Amino acid sequence: MELVKENNLPLIISYYDDQSFIINEIKYTSHLYISSTGDIRLIDSSQFVEQKIIVFTKSFVTVPEILLIGTGRNVNHLLMMNLMAGTNTYPFEIMNTSSAIRTFNVIKSEGRKIEALLQLNT
Repeated sequence: MELVKENNLPLIISYYDDQSFIINEIKYTSHLYISSTGDIRLIDSSQFVEQKIIVFTKSFVTVPEILLIGTGRNVNHLLMMNLMAGTNTYPFEIMNTSSAIRTFNVIKSEGRKIEALLQLNT
């Protein structure tokens, strides 16, 4: 998992399609973990399965006000139930990736602490 640091930039997700994201004019073609502090972690497809996401969130999430999980074009209800059944110390919302991006941009623009785990539709 590669870590990219985007400090001192507004960190706005300006574009998303089934194959890529554009953040601060940089194109990313893999699933992403983004924090409001500017950390961007590239996630490969093998890590974006239910059980590994649960482990990932417990390892990397730093207790934001909210963790958004964008599960591609459709909401992943199985992941939602698995996360709800686990013991989480942070609030999270699971939604499709388009909604997660819009929500991330709004909450980030308010200056609040937010993190997002975003899946492409590959």
